[in-house]
Amino acid sequence: MPVLKYPVGILTLFLAFGIIVGHYYDPSLLLASIVCIAAFGLLITSYWYSKKQLLPKPYFVPLALTLAFCIGILTEVLHQPQNQKLHYSHLLTDETPVIKGVITERLKHNDYREKYYFEVISIDKRPATGRLLVTYPKTKSPKLLHAGESYIIVGTPLPLAKPLNPNQFDYSAYAKTRCFTSGKAQ
Repeated sequence: MPVLKYPVGILTLFLAFGIIVGHYYDPSLLLASIVCIAAFGLLITSYWYSKKQLLPKPYFVPLALTLAFCIGILTEVLHQPQNQKLHYSHLLTDETPVIKGVITERLKHNDYREKYYFEVISIDKRPATGRLLVTYPKTKSPKLLHAGESYIIVGTPLPLAKPLNPNQFDYSAYAKTRCFTSGKAQ
């Protein structure tokens, strides 16, 4: 069975390639939407025109692959936090917010600080989504937080610190690739 006989595999490869390109080039939502709609329109026009012809035209397959590529880019752009309407970053104001959420995971701690992932549920009683990195000194409280416990944080999340040494691991860049914005509540 030749692989090229099954178009799902090739379409999936173009979709994955579109996701990778969307991740590294990070186009705007408007541009990605317009290109995807244009590719869909061209594909429909091509299909409608080729139904009237006796012999199929060679441009239908490249247009289908282009549409899969554009859908991959659009998928990546739509999953970015800045393009999600309920993301907590859109709800933060100059005033000190009240952030309600749930601890989802305890991370590896060090001798000085405890670290947790905090899933945001609401900000100032308005529904919100997103994830924060919560750190606090071990000297403030000897009590460990557990996954599934709800907490309220009063304060504005701080951006994650950049590495101090060259070629050191950049956690803020890692956090961005994991689709949560950098934020630290203390």
